[in-house]
Amino acid sequence: AILKLHEAGLVHLTVSQNVDGLHRRSNLNPKELAELHGNTNLEHCRKCKREYMRDFRTREGRKVSDHRTSRMCDDPKCRGQLHDSIINFGENLPDKPLDKAFDGAEKADMCIVLGSSLRVTPAADVPEDVAKKGGKLVICNLQQTPL
Repeated sequence: AILKLHEAGLVHLTVSQNVDGLHRRSNLNPKELAELHGNTNLEHCRKCKREYMRDFRTREGRKVSDHRTSRMCDDPKCRGQLHDSIINFGENLPDKPLDKAFDGAEKADMCIVLGSSLRVTPAADVPEDVAKKGGKLVICNLQQTPL
């Protein structure tokens, strides 16, 4: 359904806290997606910034802070160590998707929130920013939210 809203030009950015990779698997354009907590199927090279979307979970580290995988970058000029993209509890959200989410909120006239309690910041601040500038909120969640 989210993909159809994008295709119809009604939604321009999906901000996701899900790590299951379903948004990308649905063929949602990654340029129209901000994955705040990473993606279990996405690994990246910190050296050359290449990304690799896999059909398997990339997380291998036993320690929370160990994001290295056993694979190396395919670029023969780089060959850097690949890392999973998952953000674990206590780790900072990556700047790029977070900035993308707030930039999207700045441009949005409406924000649709699906399945979030809106209690954990900074992700909860995105729809709040839309509301503060007069945008509409559509919130679909089982529990009550602060907004």
